[in-house]
Amino acid sequence: MDNSSLQNDLRSCFELYGSLKEQVLEKCEQMCNLYNLTAEDLANEWGAYSASNLASAVPTLAALEGMERKEFAKRSEEFASIKPSVQTPTSTKSQSRLDESIQNSPSVGIYSTPKRSNAKRLRSPERNSLLKEDLHLSNQIASSPVLHSETYDFSQRTNSGKVEVSYGIQTLLMNATFKRKPADSSNDVQIKIYSNGETEAISPDVLYMFNVSHSKASCLSLKVDCIGKYLLRKFSLGEPHSYGKASGLITTYGQICSDFVDKLDPSAILLEGSHELTHGNSVQLNLSKLSNYAVFPGQVVAVQGFNPHGNSFIAQKLFTDASGSGATQSIIPTFTGSLHIVVAVGPFTVSSNLSYAPLQELVKYVTNHIPHVLILIGPFVDASQDNVADITMMELYDTFFEALIQNVMSPLEGLNIKVVLVPSAKDAHHHVVFPTPPYKLRKTYPNLQCVGDPSILNIEGLTLGATSTDVLLHLSKQECSYGTQGGDRISRLASHLLCQQSFYPLYPPNEDVFIDYELLEQHAGINFIPNILIVPSSLRYFSKYINGCVVINPERITKGYVGGTFCRMEVAPQVSSGSLSDSVVAQIIRI
Repeated sequence: MDNSSLQNDLRSCFELYGSLKEQVLEKCEQMCNLYNLTAEDLANEWGAYSASNLASAVPTLAALEGMERKEFAKRSEEFASIKPSVQTPTSTKSQSRLDESIQNSPSVGIYSTPKRSNAKRLRSPERNSLLKEDLHLSNQIASSPVLHSETYDFSQRTNSGKVEVSYGIQTLLMNATFKRKPADSSNDVQIKIYSNGETEAISPDVLYMFNVSHSKASCLSLKVDCIGKYLLRKFSLGEPHSYGKASGLITTYGQICSDFVDKLDPSAILLEGSHELTHGNSVQLNLSKLSNYAVFPGQVVAVQGFNPHGNSFIAQKLFTDASGSGATQSIIPTFTGSLHIVVAVGPFTVSSNLSYAPLQELVKYVTNHIPHVLILIGPFVDASQDNVADITMMELYDTFFEALIQNVMSPLEGLNIKVVLVPSAKDAHHHVVFPTPPYKLRKTYPNLQCVGDPSILNIEGLTLGATSTDVLLHLSKQECSYGTQGGDRISRLASHLLCQQSFYPLYPPNEDVFIDYELLEQHAGINFIPNILIVPSSLRYFSKYINGCVVINPERITKGYVGGTFCRMEVAPQVSSGSLSDSVVAQIIRI
């Protein structure tokens, strides 16, 4: 590959993390040549390294040199002394990897919940013993010390209000005001939580992590059957076959998994069947005949190919797009004027203090622009923040959170703005489980609605899905791809959610995500394509049209010691039989 081609691939693959400066681009090019990496390989390495070691995912020259010293030098020593061996599983007598992973997993107990540091998860006593309800956040702010010597004056930022990304049809963008008209201020917007008709929305008091081993295995196997059979029907592939030895072309389905504990490797990809199809047995999946592919652990695929010896399935075609249709016919848009929505994602204060100045600035913006809906996505009391984790706060976490919400709702009183709170498992005062139950507040507000993570909202017929979990970053660390250089990687990562009909299709999950698989089956599905999908991530902000859906990463309102970004949207009334997604304009702007 010539230098110009490699540089173009590097710019494309690193687009998730921001534009590369010239020195950084040269360093990336040097590392690719030195360690025999493709641009996408290096981008994957950076994603995993920065997520584990750095507060920011933006590549710098110093950070790349640090990764090189820590990761590549160590890897060279290991490769020099260890010769890796690949085991080939049999397809008929192997124990089900689903059951095996459950029995060996330390996180699975009949009545156990994930363990976290007590310093990060102190719980409040009973509600009736909490401190007085009319606590003012300003008193807590004054008593919260700054733990870092380096300071950043948020009020001195110079890029407030800068538009970073605009999305939508040009004529709609030109006419968009992102501000509700005074005459429209009395309109009352109705927000409902979409359910599939079989289960209600997740309850704040839901019980979780009571799964026994076989129930988890059953949920995983059911997912494989549901998505696998859907793929067969969608692409008219006929009836599936088991993984046994066969002389001719056969069609089957299964879940992608790895023969190793580490990241998925092309030489050690397994296809694991459901209990119904293969009794949970797996077979090695050979993708070398495909011109391109993008797979990850937990992905359910349909495949056509040959299995002449019974222990290695040679794929000729791979089918991964199990995305459903658009919004159901029962969901009809009912708004007649432009619908205004603002979305912001926590943390809502910079790392150096608990002043929550960025959140206060957001509230000022909202009171000036008066959107119909304000969606705030946690964490609000971020357990990973030093001031919170070190328990320097004077008040209890629950009380602090209640006061925080009161300081959001009080300025909005009388403005007829619906506020939606989406929780995060990273909140110090909340449940450490995914899907995450809604927040439970002592004080009620007429215009405030608490929903679970994830949720699909029905806003006057506009369907909007939202989660607080950084699934894009987790997928970026685990995806294995070939022949995709030069493509839009971030669109591909986001499309996995729609194509797998799930807010979290990765299995096993990232190490900091604790999943209740019965709740995942009931409350984390995407069985139709919503008009808008909010997928917050530490990866670079974006707004893209993917598989009939406007997918938006607003990023976070703070990034370490500095301010971040949030999203504003304006949705025009649907005037034709086209998709409501075509009526959406959005901007990601600096706080």
